[in-house]
Amino acid sequence: MPTVDSFPLAFPGRALKPGAGEPEAVLAVQRRLNAAGCGPVVESGRFGEPTTIAVKRFQMRFTDADGLPLKVDGIVGPITWAALFGISQAIDETDEPLLKAALQQAADEIGVLEAPPGSNRGPRVDTYLRSVLSQVRAASRGALRSCTSASMKRARRGAAGIRSSERPACSSTGIAPSSAAPGASRARKQRRDLN
Repeated sequence: MPTVDSFPLAFPGRALKPGAGEPEAVLAVQRRLNAAGCGPVVESGRFGEPTTIAVKRFQMRFTDADGLPLKVDGIVGPITWAALFGISQAIDETDEPLLKAALQQAADEIGVLEAPPGSNRGPRVDTYLRSVLSQVRAASRGALRSCTSASMKRARRGAAGIRSSERPACSSTGIAPSSAAPGASRARKQRRDLN
């Protein structure tokens, strides 16, 4: 049986998966999986189904060096190797309320089907869309009221005898109405004179 010194170990240069011919590296992985609580795995140096399951369990529970989730594929590539033998943080689901809420929401959706199948619709989707639509309508009514009141104020100013040169600039362009196209009336007059 192969023997392995203590870790950290260097990555063997190729991914370890079922049937891998690297018994020393596989044995190191099996020992580390057992130490991390992802076993029990028989420490034989052979990468079989129990080792694949333990690797997937490790990949679900731990993150890479950057704190990102590992790809759960049962293969020990360089990133999973670094997580196994380097510094890695286990995801503690109990300390993350947002994660807990997301997982609960996902669990509640198990078995919920679309109606009709393939439509991406159903009673829950329709309820959600109605609630969003009502929020959008309420927001647009508020925006419409503020636009209407601004238009009314401008109309009152115009009716009060304010010259166009004194009117405030357009909010979207910053150009006052009278200076929107300086020289435009002169160009029209020149064209008329030429004809």
